Amino acid sequence: MTTASPRGAARRVRLPRNLCVSALFSLLCACSVASPPPVRDALSVRLDASAAKAGAPDLHARAMRAFDAAANAETAEQTVAGRVLAEVWLDAAEAEAARIEVERKTTALFEELDAAETARINDERARRQVAAELLRRDAARLARAEAARAFEQAKLDEQGRRSGPEVDEARRRGAAALLARARLVLAAARALQAPDGGLQAATAAIELAAKRTRDHGARLATAHAALDLSMRALGVARAARPGPTPQELQSLQAAAADRGLRVHAVARGLLIDLGAAFRGRSARLTKGALAALTQVRSLLGAHPHGPVMVEAYAPPGGGGKLAARRAQHVVEALKQGDRARVAKGAAALSQDGQLVLVLTAYAR
Repeated sequence: MTTASPRGAARRVRLPRNLCVSALFSLLCACSVASPPPVRDALSVRLDASAAKAGAPDLHARAMRAFDAAANAETAEQTVAGRVLAEVWLDAAEAEAARIEVERKTTALFEELDAAETARINDERARRQVAAELLRRDAARLARAEAARAFEQAKLDEQGRRSGPEVDEARRRGAAALLARARLVLAAARALQAPDGGLQAATAAIELAAKRTRDHGARLATAHAALDLSMRALGVARAARPGPTPQELQSLQAAAADRGLRVHAVARGLLIDLGAAFRGRSARLTKGALAALTQVRSLLGAHPHGPVMVEAYAPPGGGGKLAARRAQHVVEALKQGDRARVAKGAAALSQDGQLVLVLTAYAR
């Protein structure tokens, strides 16, 4: 029996090289297909799903860098330390994102509250405007009655009828109208927070006039004083505010018209045309003009802004001095101190005896 040599046996079991390569490649392919996907740990999932990615991107980026460093660490201690650092940065990022979200919601809530408050203020302003308009209309009605009674009384006095039932009735009705007007003006002064001194003086005058029921003449005089004090208190309150406002100009025009005064808003101011206030070559005011100036004086008390220029007309031919004297009489009758001023004397035959007041601060 012939025995085979070991070298020959080895040659019999050797495989071809290309077959070995092919088998190895097939084995590797089979292993790669069959291997499951890598398992993601909780920290990785939390990093991907965290709202801090959008809310606090800078801090979240630091957490990601720490996590990546832990994954590539060379030692177990470095891995643990890196993951702990990643969790710390992620906690900080989520806390910051939550704070920013709370701040955003708080800001939105305050904006809604501000919008609601603005709407409430606008509603309140509209309500006050409506109330003021109703008050103005009521005051206008009373003012027209007041003006009519005042001129009626002036006519009676001018005719010399200073006593009697007709005069007493006119004074009684005039006093009642003046007191009603004074109460309305006083309410407006309180609404504008006029000083207490003026309010108290007007209140005392109104109460005194209300008690004088027997002497109609005294009651009428006290009612006039009460209205003047009320208008003065309102004027003090308005003087403390910037002005005059367009609303105050409209109020002045309406109040003047309600009293039967002719007014014209022009570029140089609000003109109050009192018509023929003098007779002949006299510098004295007629009783009708004096009654009208009483209305004007009350208006000026409630509308305190700027000077009042007095333009009194006289005939040409030496009428300049007469015009100046007439204007000076008007200044004294208005009792406005330095506010009423004499304008340059006018001399025009067609306007002889005419009187015009110009409120320069109330220009159109």
